[in-house]
Amino acid sequence: MIAEEYPYVVALLDGTRTYVCSGTIINERTVLTSGTCLTKELRYVAVAVAAFDRAIGNNTLFSVAFKRIHGDYALELSPDSPEQITRMQNNIGLVFTVKAQFELFINSPDIGNYVTTDLVQSELTAVGYGKLNKRVVALQKQIYHQEPCAKTNCHYCVCGIEDVTNSKTYMEPFGEGAPILLGSLVVGIATFPTGSLTTTNGKTVYNMFTVTGPYLNWINNSHSESPMRFVSQEHQINFQRRITEECLYLCVFVIKVIY
Repeated sequence: MIAEEYPYVVALLDGTRTYVCSGTIINERTVLTSGTCLTKELRYVAVAVAAFDRAIGNNTLFSVAFKRIHGDYALELSPDSPEQITRMQNNIGLVFTVKAQFELFINSPDIGNYVTTDLVQSELTAVGYGKLNKRVVALQKQIYHQEPCAKTNCHYCVCGIEDVTNSKTYMEPFGEGAPILLGSLVVGIATFPTGSLTTTNGKTVYNMFTVTGPYLNWINNSHSESPMRFVSQEHQINFQRRITEECLYLCVFVIKVIY
């Protein structure tokens, strides 16, 4: 099963537990995904599930504490053709959970120290979540053959043409923010779901991937800074709720004393 082969691939959910994006566990509390995914609402990380719906159990969910998008992130689409990218830079981000418990259940994969030129004509695999039908989301994969990205201002990225030697492997688009693998190594991040981009003649389906090798220092620095520089949403919300309740109690007490 795909879930057993790629246990470190996770689903990122919003507040209603609706699937939003995919990601990769890279340490005990951190998920690697695209910068584009971080522009959306992310509240939960679903771990170790092959398929799920909104009734997913709490024992597989981790609350999101905070997110970090690359400071120079940029993604621009053509105004005439929204499926065509005109500029993409530093499309990478990290999601941190409240509890640092991922590696109690799952070993994180190795991130390959590859640059764009190292991946020329490679066979790459995208593994991520997507809909099987209106209710069920499942883990899926798609093979790509690396090709140069044409007519795009693209920073640390490669393109991949969907493998057509076999039948189509998915029913609905899947895998935005998903890991791109070269063998067992994570070497990239999917910019869009499968099937989203086509060449101008409409005959070739492709995708764009951010190459992760050039960002290893940024990822490692984000790990070391995160405990000191951020307060989790959960703790912040509890603190704010407690302060609000105490203020209300004090206001009622003062009013009673005055009157």
